[in-house]
Amino acid sequence: MILLTKQEYMQRLYKALKPLSKENRNKVMNDYELQFSQEMQNGKTEQDIIYDLGSPEDAAEYFINIYQSDRGYHDHYNIEQASNKNSSTAHSWEAAIWGTLSIIIIPTMIAIMLAFFALGIAFCIAGMVMVFSSFILNSLSIGFFFIAVAGVFLSVFGIFIAILSIYDGIKLIGKYFRFIRNRIKYGGKAK
Repeated sequence: MILLTKQEYMQRLYKALKPLSKENRNKVMNDYELQFSQEMQNGKTEQDIIYDLGSPEDAAEYFINIYQSDRGYHDHYNIEQASNKNSSTAHSWEAAIWGTLSIIIIPTMIAIMLAFFALGIAFCIAGMVMVFSSFILNSLSIGFFFIAVAGVFLSVFGIFIAILSIYDGIKLIGKYFRFIRNRIKYGGKAK
């Protein structure tokens, strides 16, 4: 659905309701105004409400069918039923799909994060072994000195990798959850 403002949505709905009498058209329009007002008081944005309602043309088709049937407007009226394009079933399916993918993606992201953490710890331990081995051998040769310095750098590098892997892993998982939330809430539209 193209992003609309409330005013654009209402104009398109009014135009699409043209087959109805002016009185019936105004009933529907008043109910939609009330729906917008109530939902905005509940903290929803215009875009959230419009997304939940579906296209104005689909809604108009629903109400035209209601008025043309013998059931009557007040006997069978429900704005949520009019928004069949974005029904809870569609949201449920999308949530189920992304939930299933999350079962695969989240453990994979955690495994990669832990692998880099383990690599960082291994570098740190290897560096410490290099430093301690040069002191244990207690040799004053220049080669053992360079081994000790390289060991210190390797240990610092290992600590850096370990900390960075945890930090970036948690940050990446957080971004993934925000992506999933927005994907489900807005149907894949950027927010």
